[in-house]
Amino acid sequence: AMKTCWNQRRARRAAVINPMEISIRSKRQLTQPPTSPNGETIYELIGRSFPKNNQANHSLAHIEISPGGGSLPHYHQVCQETYYMLSGSALLQVDGQEIQLQPGQSVLITPGEVHQISNPGEESASFLAVCVPAWFQEDSVYV
Repeated sequence: AMKTCWNQRRARRAAVINPMEISIRSKRQLTQPPTSPNGETIYELIGRSFPKNNQANHSLAHIEISPGGGSLPHYHQVCQETYYMLSGSALLQVDGQEIQLQPGQSVLITPGEVHQISNPGEESASFLAVCVPAWFQEDSVYV
C-alpha cells in the first residue's frame, strides 16, 4: 500500500511538472555576454530574452566586474533591483551614500534611486541582480 501511494504521488507530480516544459539556462550557455566599456560583464539568465514568449515577470543576472570597473551612475524608472554579492567586494553608491558590499550581503535599490556599483579591489567581483519587473534597457536612465 505504501509503494502504491508513493507511485501515485510521483505520477501526480509528473503530470503537474512536465520536464519538457521547464526552461533551464546556465551561465556557460551565454558565450557572448554583453560587456560594457566600464568592465561589467552581464549574464542575463532569466528575463525578457529567456524563457521564450516573455513569460518572466522578473529578471536574474549574474554580473562580473573586473578590477577598477563598474557601472555608470543611473536609476530605473520602474524596476526595483536587489543585488546579492557572490565574490569579491564592491563599492555601491545609492543617492550619495556609499556602502561596501561583501559576499553574502544583499541590498534593495528602489525606482528613482541613483546608483552605481564599482570594484575598487584587485580581484574580480561578482553578484546576482534581480529586477522586478524584468529589466528592460529603456528603464535605465544614465545621469
